[in-house]
Amino acid sequence: MHEMSIARAIYRQIELAEQEQNGMQPIACEVEVGPLSGIEPLCLQAAFADLMNEVGRMIGLTIQEIPLRGRCSDCHTESSIDGFQFNCSICGGPRMQVTSGDQIQLVSIDFL
Repeated sequence: MHEMSIARAIYRQIELAEQEQNGMQPIACEVEVGPLSGIEPLCLQAAFADLMNEVGRMIGLTIQEIPLRGRCSDCHTESSIDGFQFNCSICGGPRMQVTSGDQIQLVSIDFL
């Protein structure tokens, strides 16, 4: 399951941020996951929980699922891409460039 490698990468980023916090402990983090990221949110949640058990830490993970959005190459309008239908909702053009929803991003880490 590649979600475990993603969970480990998130944890490495938390550890790097922790080094800059003068002894404060990380208690939670939040990531954004898009539908084209290749990440299954429930699997990532389970992998992160397993990793926390493995390393003996209690850091919570909140996953925000972000929508798929794109910009039309014909009319240059940005809009949602619903149901993986890559046609512009304004002009009907078939040439949509994905602008968000194809990534995973660590957006915050809470320390105590």
